[in-house]
Amino acid sequence: MQPFDRDELAALFDDVRPQDLYLPDLRPVDWGVLDFLGWIHPAGHLGYVALRVDGEAVGLAMQRSRFTGRRRRTHMCAWCHMLRPGSDVAMFSRYVDGSNGRVSVGVTLCGSLDCSLRLRNLTGDPRLVMPENYGLGWKVRRLEDAVETYVRRVRPVF
Repeated sequence: MQPFDRDELAALFDDVRPQDLYLPDLRPVDWGVLDFLGWIHPAGHLGYVALRVDGEAVGLAMQRSRFTGRRRRTHMCAWCHMLRPGSDVAMFSRYVDGSNGRVSVGVTLCGSLDCSLRLRNLTGDPRLVMPENYGLGWKVRRLEDAVETYVRRVRPVF
C-alpha cells in the first residue's frame, strides 16, 4: 500500500465533524503489510478506513457498534473471512451518500479493523478454526475486492 501522510488523511475525512476526527500516529505503521489503513476512534464509536481505489485516495468514517449479549458466539469478518469471538467483531455502518441519511449500509468486521494483519497472521491471536488452504495472494485479493465493493456501495462517486 502506498503510504498516507497526516495532511492527506485529514483531507480524506472532510465530511467528519472536527471534534469527531481522530487521526492515528503514522510513525509505527508498516505500510508493506497493509491493504487498507483502518483505525478506531478512542471513544470507540467510529471506525476509519483509508485506501486507494483505482489510484484515488478514499476515506470512510463509519459508525461502530459492538455485539453484546450473554450467548457466546463467533462471527465472521466480511472482509478477511476470519472467525472471531463476538467481543472481537463489530458492526460498522455508513449512511449512503445522496440518500439524505435514510439508508445505512452495515458490515460485520474485525473490531479493530486489522484485517490485513490477521490475514498475514501478524496479530499473535490464535485461530479459532483450521486455517484456509488458499494462498496468501488469493486471500489478499479477496480482501481487497471486499473492501473496494463496500467503498463503491457507500460512496458510488468519489
